[in-house]
Amino acid sequence: MLKRYKIYFIIGSVCLITFTLLGIIAGRVLLNEQTYKNLAVLTEVLELVERNYVEPVDLRKLYRGALTGLMESLDPECTYLTAEEYQAFAQSPQEEPGDIGLEVNKNSGFDYARIVRILPNSPAEREGIQPGDWLRAVDRLSTQKLSLWSIRRKLRGPIDSSVTLSITKKEKREAERITLKREKVSPERVSNRVFEGGIGYLRIPNFLPGVSGSVAQGLQSLQESGITSLLIDLRGNILGQLNEVIAIADMLLDRGEITSLKMPKGIESSYSAKVGTTLYGGKLFLLVDGDTSNWGEMLAAAIKDNKRGELIGEQTFGRGSLQKIIPLEDGSALRLSVGMFLTPGKAPIEGKGVTPDLSLTEGKIKEMVEREFVPGDPQLNKVLSYIAVSN
Repeated sequence: MLKRYKIYFIIGSVCLITFTLLGIIAGRVLLNEQTYKNLAVLTEVLELVERNYVEPVDLRKLYRGALTGLMESLDPECTYLTAEEYQAFAQSPQEEPGDIGLEVNKNSGFDYARIVRILPNSPAEREGIQPGDWLRAVDRLSTQKLSLWSIRRKLRGPIDSSVTLSITKKEKREAERITLKREKVSPERVSNRVFEGGIGYLRIPNFLPGVSGSVAQGLQSLQESGITSLLIDLRGNILGQLNEVIAIADMLLDRGEITSLKMPKGIESSYSAKVGTTLYGGKLFLLVDGDTSNWGEMLAAAIKDNKRGELIGEQTFGRGSLQKIIPLEDGSALRLSVGMFLTPGKAPIEGKGVTPDLSLTEGKIKEMVEREFVPGDPQLNKVLSYIAVSN
């Protein structure tokens, strides 16, 4: 009898959260016939599992699994937090100081996480982990079952604490287990240089707090060097904050929309370039790749759609949503994507990405005779060779 009560409690809880979720997504509670049919199927499945599964069912695990699957079927940024997880987050919302120096991304909620960047002088770099390797598990928890947000929080921890990773190298099939000690890892910094022919180069690795100030200094330094054109490198740029992207776009645009935020009830916010804030108005190129994500995609789309510069590289990743943590009555919480960023042309970035004006694998740039500006970086060499001819 007690077991039967528990299964009905789970069914009721899942249904309640499903209704809540549907209401948030659509801006209202959708109590239509199809919704009732779907919830009836869910009820039937849970009852059949409870009655017929070959071994005793852990009802709490079943409950969490249903809600986790529900959330992560939406996108990799969405997740369900148990009461314990949400309480831990509420007590310590800031990231732990200890890090191992790798950045990851996921194509969908049920994929393994792929390593995008390795930070210089980090435990991950010293261990030989490479971009393109697959992160299969963190402390024995499969990344297939974790949201991006959860993975990033689990990778961090107190300084000198350890974390065990399961990694599949690009050239191998078998996973290997690696234990790393966390330490204070500095984020990659903005850098700039001038190449032969007056080509200015500005590398923006992220949009973390303070990056816009470094970009402003870099632009000033490059222009004092007398550059004839500027290449901004956004490859692998996935982390940051909206205000930093807007500030940097303002330095490059003298007019036009930068991005807008679409919420369930329509466009809520629009961000446009301000008059008089432009720091560089010369010939502009942006380099992107398949790991350029989120904030990097936002800047790329703003430059492309406003016809301010030429976008070169690969189709970008396709991540551009806004998340909110919503507490539930039982002490648990949802981390839910509640907004979607749009390009100036009103196309969603999420799930689509940004298409470059010029692909590295086709057309005139594919046939370009490549000069070696930077040893070991064929993509950058090809783009710099193209710009050198274009100047």
